[in-house]
Amino acid sequence: MNNLSWLNGAGDPIQCVALFHELANALETGPDYNCTVPIGFDASCSGLQHYALLARDYQTALRANLVGSGAPRDIYGEILAHVRSRLSARASEDDAGAAWWLKHVDRKIIKRLVMTYCYSSVPHGQADQIYAELHRRKIVIPDDAPKNLVSRLVSLTRHAIEIFVPLAEEIRRQLRARVDKKTPVRWVSPSGLPVANSYPKPRTESVRHYLHDKSVRCVVAAEWKKEQRVGKAKAAIAPNYVHSFDASHLALVACACEREGIPLVTVHDSFGTLPCYADRLRAILLEELRNMYADYRPSPRPLVVPPVGDLDLNDVTGEYAFS
Repeated sequence: MNNLSWLNGAGDPIQCVALFHELANALETGPDYNCTVPIGFDASCSGLQHYALLARDYQTALRANLVGSGAPRDIYGEILAHVRSRLSARASEDDAGAAWWLKHVDRKIIKRLVMTYCYSSVPHGQADQIYAELHRRKIVIPDDAPKNLVSRLVSLTRHAIEIFVPLAEEIRRQLRARVDKKTPVRWVSPSGLPVANSYPKPRTESVRHYLHDKSVRCVVAAEWKKEQRVGKAKAAIAPNYVHSFDASHLALVACACEREGIPLVTVHDSFGTLPCYADRLRAILLEELRNMYADYRPSPRPLVVPPVGDLDLNDVTGEYAFS
């Protein structure tokens, strides 16, 4: 056991060791062993799940594992396969940039782009994400690579997302259309929390300060104007709207677990409990998601009115929606 190279493949070595110790203890003790390591459940692309439920779109619900299909669906893997097929076609035409990406693009890069797309990340922001990931992996872009090497992958991936999930952009468009420069968009989340998508312009003043023996002039925000920063508000409304549903689901699940005495740890769309409560927690996650969308009546009026789809909320029982 002095050689710990087997831990290199673990995403979190400390958690990996803890789980192995727990498994060894359980095998030694038998069925009466009291496990203390929580079992985790993570939503299968929560952003797409909420878009599917808002639009009642069956195909998106299927891709996000909200409804059962006999086997887990991997939207990130599906989009990666599409992107790789496009890159292969371009590489066969002597496109050096496409050939380079075929060696380096993987599910992790695509997953980041899909997730942030759901929350309105813009192309140049997603390009920065790729640069950061390449830097983390110590992958150097060749000096003779096309200048638009990264932006081309972003564009290709965003186009693939729009093919697989066309309703996401439609919902984002309808949300952005609600924004104006006078009044922040407001709504009440399913858990009853008032939300305001407010990004007012600052009223600035020029102030003179002294740095040692030098006089410097600074511009500071003295107060906020009533006028909204429209660009910022448009960019933020979709993630704020979807996150308010994420947060509501978390709150409703926490309340349900409290009523039943189920211990719970949670971050955003990830939930954990002790193994003896795992089956019940998984049922609660789906129950509260169905109930939330069945009971939600936006106030004062619906913000998003997407085309009515054919998804029956009673079918939202996917085994891999949270896994």
